[in-house]
Amino acid sequence: MKKLNSNEILGISLLSVTEAMAADNNIPLVAAYWWLRTPSYDHMTAVVSNDGSVITNGGNVDNAHFAVRPVLYADMESESVLPIGEKILFGDRIWTHIAKNVFLCDEVIAWMAFRKDRKAADANAYEASDIKKYLDTWLSRTLSECRKTPELSQEEKLRIYYEQAHSLHMQDAKKRAIDYIEAEGCNPAI
Repeated sequence: MKKLNSNEILGISLLSVTEAMAADNNIPLVAAYWWLRTPSYDHMTAVVSNDGSVITNGGNVDNAHFAVRPVLYADMESESVLPIGEKILFGDRIWTHIAKNVFLCDEVIAWMAFRKDRKAADANAYEASDIKKYLDTWLSRTLSECRKTPELSQEEKLRIYYEQAHSLHMQDAKKRAIDYIEAEGCNPAI
């Protein structure tokens, strides 16, 4: 599975109604209703149901029983060879390539209200939402963690694997020797 590099990430958001409808057949289902960023009525925002249907009149912004399912926007050098529907890894999550340079998280990352203050004049505006703040913080933290963990070369991965396998083999050999000695009734210091 391809890993999305932190330097390829342009941003994070929720899907819009237009994006969700355009990518409909490419969106993996989850057992939840989840937020879209498109406003509906005064204190409502569009959502996607657990069967994948887009509900444009949506849910009340202060309803914490809707899920957050983010979308990453990326600038991938190899995007032209990455087919729609392909899975990639970013952070500790799997994402599906649903449209050119657009990746939807395959799972729910949080359950929360779109905006706790439904009486605010901009209660259903994504830019002012509690979810935007949450996702910006999540992305910042995830990018920071990705940068702390350098990508290992194939040679380094093989060396680590060999050392781990050797260590396990030595532990197993020592255990077998102790078992044999105890079975024979000897008790030398090992």
